Amino acid sequence: KDLRSTLQESAIREAQKLEELIKRIDKKEKELKKVRKELKKKSEELDQKVEQKRETMTQEEAKELILEKFYEVIEKELERYLNSEKREAVRILEKLWDKYRVSLEELVRERDREVVKLSEFLKKLGYVNPTCLSNQDIII
Repeated sequence: KDLRSTLQESAIREAQKLEELIKRIDKKEKELKKVRKELKKKSEELDQKVEQKRETMTQEEAKELILEKFYEVIEKELERYLNSEKREAVRILEKLWDKYRVSLEELVRERDREVVKLSEFLKKLGYVNPTCLSNQDIII
């Protein structure tokens, strides 16, 4: 009302926007009431059906239903435990793979290359007589 009474065009547009928003809110509230009413009705129907089933359930059916529930709980716990053990086994295998993925031959080749480099450095520094030294003479 205040916006409309100012007679400014921007205020009137704002008032129209607010009125549209109020209409949408009212519409959503009506839908919400309808859905809540349906939910309450369905909930009451479900309660009635559960109560009927309780009254007509035999001792054997109750026992079977309880055992079924226990089976589901046990199955979930076992699944969780097994998944945990699988993750641990995979972690151990990955650790072993990281540790042993480089072969002994490759390590020996790399060591020999480094020995050659070291002997060259020693020769350049004058610590080793170049005529007396070969790759086999250096023992690590």
